[in-house]
Amino acid sequence: MKKILVLVQDGPFNTLRSSEGFRMTMGLSLADNEVSLLLMGDGVFNLLPLKAEMIGQPSIQTYLEYFPKVRVRLYAEAGALADRGVQSLPEGVKRISYQEAFQLVSAAEVVIPFR
Repeated sequence: MKKILVLVQDGPFNTLRSSEGFRMTMGLSLADNEVSLLLMGDGVFNLLPLKAEMIGQPSIQTYLEYFPKVRVRLYAEAGALADRGVQSLPEGVKRISYQEAFQLVSAAEVVIPFR
């Protein structure tokens, strides 16, 4: 079992990278891996209840609903949340400090950044 961390640092509408990061995270959960997703920087905007499909972008909300069911751990860096005014988090998302985020990155065997 590998400890895999997917790190999303882009907002939902800048590129398709964020949605690809979420899609890949779901796929990684199908193997015998311990998978976590960490949102930092503008990546925390992915937690807002957006209707991306209205502008032809893939919706991330489905992933946020299914991640807890497939044991993907969701984390959002507290400083990024505060800087961007994101206060409410969907169920299953844990707010962590920058130091805790650093520890997650350090402890992972594989880090896959999406920026």
